[in-house]
Amino acid sequence: ELITYIFYRGLLPATLVVSAFLRISLVSLTWLLFFMVLPCLPKYSYKNWHSHKVLRVYLLLLLVTATVACSGHVVFYVLQLTDKIEMTPENLCNNTSILLINIGYQSLSPDVVPLLLDRLRQVAPDFAVFLVSAITTVLAFNTPT
Repeated sequence: ELITYIFYRGLLPATLVVSAFLRISLVSLTWLLFFMVLPCLPKYSYKNWHSHKVLRVYLLLLLVTATVACSGHVVFYVLQLTDKIEMTPENLCNNTSILLINIGYQSLSPDVVPLLLDRLRQVAPDFAVFLVSAITTVLAFNTPT
């Protein structure tokens, strides 16, 4: 119960807030909203896990949202590799590129983003939220009855 509580009240909020502030995008706004809702949820314990459906809905919604965000990164990168979406320094100002950048999907090409740390900053927050939310969900749903 202690490990689940630490993940639910410690690691999950920290991951959400850090992920929200590492870059500015619609996906980061989503992480910030999940972070802001977290203090309004009831305290986690094995006793109230089965009575508070809000906790289960919150964790499942966060896990689904993180899965969609990570899947979007993978699909976007595959589309870039197959040249279905062309992101070069010359066409970064067209409407499609601006929309994708504002959503949170940016090119990982060394031509567009030369620094490795900047490429990690674009992708790592969403995968970190996915990993922490998946672990928290598994821990919470494996509570003894």
